[in-house]
Amino acid sequence: MQEKKVQIGDPVILTFDGIPGLEIPGKVKFIRPYGEKKRGDITYTVTIAPDRWDERLRWNITAQIAIAPLR
Repeated sequence: MQEKKVQIGDPVILTFDGIPGLEIPGKVKFIRPYGEKKRGDITYTVTIAPDRWDERLRWNITAQIAIAPLR
């Protein structure tokens, strides 16, 4: 089975522990081309652009992001 890779344009869903039931769709806008070693893993910074905003959101609120690679 071939592993799907995250790419620019892939859809995402943002959810928030502090606001149950809120789901905001968005898309992957940028993937940093070079990884960084963090705690023994190589990680890549991914920038997400939400499709809309919700007035209940505040700076530093914790979010979970589910990315659904299309390819």
